[in-house]
Amino acid sequence: MMRKAISFLCNPALAVKIFILPLALLAGWLIPGFAHWYYGQRSKALIFFAIALICSILGIIIADFRFIRFSDNPFYYFGQFGSGLTWLLVTLLTSEAPRRLISMSYFEIGMLYVCVAGILNLVILLNLYSQLTARKPPATENQALTEQPPKTETDPPPENIGEVSPEANNQTVQ
Repeated sequence: MMRKAISFLCNPALAVKIFILPLALLAGWLIPGFAHWYYGQRSKALIFFAIALICSILGIIIADFRFIRFSDNPFYYFGQFGSGLTWLLVTLLTSEAPRRLISMSYFEIGMLYVCVAGILNLVILLNLYSQLTARKPPATENQALTEQPPKTETDPPPENIGEVSPEANNQTVQ
């Protein structure tokens, strides 16, 4: 146990990796796609940010800028937490409008969009986490035996390339 603690303190790269990954994931939760941006996957980050933001904004507009309460739908209520900063802003800026001002069918569609955006953001974070923590499987003996070493310039060229044997010419198709 003490050896692991000492190796952790002596290896700053390991310490940075252990502390940076959770911070990047937290930032990715707040701003969808930010963690991908941080790790250099810029195109993925922009696509994820655009999809999650558009889905959240459409849901908020359709829901008439209302916060989703637990009594409205428990699933959607917890699903919206994945939206991060969007969820925080909606919670702080929206007012509790009376329920009779908007049709409930539109409000449910808006709740669905916001919930999907939240769950999508969590899936995006899981995608990045799995990419960063994935380990390559060790090579098996069969793979090591079947792999051919790369050819070098000193290898002699194969003989009889392009020549056809006389027996091959004499064969007939039956």
